Amino acid sequence: MFFRYRRGWFLCLVALLAVPLITGVVFPNTMRSPDELRPPAEAPAMPRGWLEWITFPARVDPWLRDNFGLRRHMIHAQALVAHWLLASGNDSVLIGKRWQLFYRAEGAVEQSAGHLIRADQVRQTADLVRQVDTILAARGIGFIFGVPPNGSTIYDDLLPRWARRGDRTTEYDLLMTELRERGVRTLDMRPSLRAARQAGRVYFRYDTHWNPAGSLAGYNAVVAAMGRESWRVDRPTIFGPTTRRSGSDLSRLLGLGADLSEPVRYLTIPMPQGETLPGNPPFPPPFVTTSDRVEGPTIMIIGDSFSNVEILMLTAQNARRVVWLHHEGCHFDWKWIDQFQPDEIWWLPVERAMLCWTDRRPRNMPEAPAAPPSPR
Repeated sequence: MFFRYRRGWFLCLVALLAVPLITGVVFPNTMRSPDELRPPAEAPAMPRGWLEWITFPARVDPWLRDNFGLRRHMIHAQALVAHWLLASGNDSVLIGKRWQLFYRAEGAVEQSAGHLIRADQVRQTADLVRQVDTILAARGIGFIFGVPPNGSTIYDDLLPRWARRGDRTTEYDLLMTELRERGVRTLDMRPSLRAARQAGRVYFRYDTHWNPAGSLAGYNAVVAAMGRESWRVDRPTIFGPTTRRSGSDLSRLLGLGADLSEPVRYLTIPMPQGETLPGNPPFPPPFVTTSDRVEGPTIMIIGDSFSNVEILMLTAQNARRVVWLHHEGCHFDWKWIDQFQPDEIWWLPVERAMLCWTDRRPRNMPEAPAAPPSPR
């Protein structure tokens, strides 16, 4: 029967293949999906010689994959089947129990489980942080190194068995130990976040970040460690009504940004107004906010996306001035420390980014004064 109507089948196949091409020409906005958190492939230049013609198919293929009609609809349909129905996840996202999403790129899940141990990098990071601490101590600047945990560290019971920590030592454990042995004031945020979890969610279900309740628990842990108990904030008095949040980063990486939403209660305090300073792309630029208070300390926060919203907002309620810098894998610019002369520095990189990049140190960082050897 198939061979009897093969001409008709052939015409149907040609028409089917032509639909994306025609749609892409007539409706070009159907090509790209807003859930793809990456830049589109650029069109390659036309070949100028036979050698370039040989490699042209490989160079044009990424552009063709990014530029055909109905692409966003096809990707969304595939995501609904593969991720929503089959819970398959992908290279960037692991789907755990109760549909808790975990960021699995950059080795985050393996790091939380103790499967990924970079001992040399841990020691190099501890050595650099100690040098920073030594320089700041000589200037009378308070310092603490605290680490917001990965979501997979706090919600490890929702991971597959292979990704659970058990009794294994993790990089988080090793770094805290190395820093304490060097005499650096450290903050292990894991106990505070696990305790806060008993009262409700502390990380988003569909996002890599902690939610406002988690950031509040982290903030309270920092100020307590710095001896500023009066800065602690009582949870019931600081949250607004429940709203819905969609478009989270992990759901978008699955192609389901518009399909998944979750309840959230945001902080009721206003985002402080301030000045954005010249930065180092692609990292977010530094930000400084100054209150009307005559007295109060200047707090500098060196961190990432875990500290540049709620932590900044909460700190600004008491400090006279707050300066936020991205830590840039330990490559932040020391000139901002020299310029603002903070009273305290809170270095708060998230667990998956807490280790310094190889051969990185703060730009314009002075040499550390001589210090006694670390106790061993």
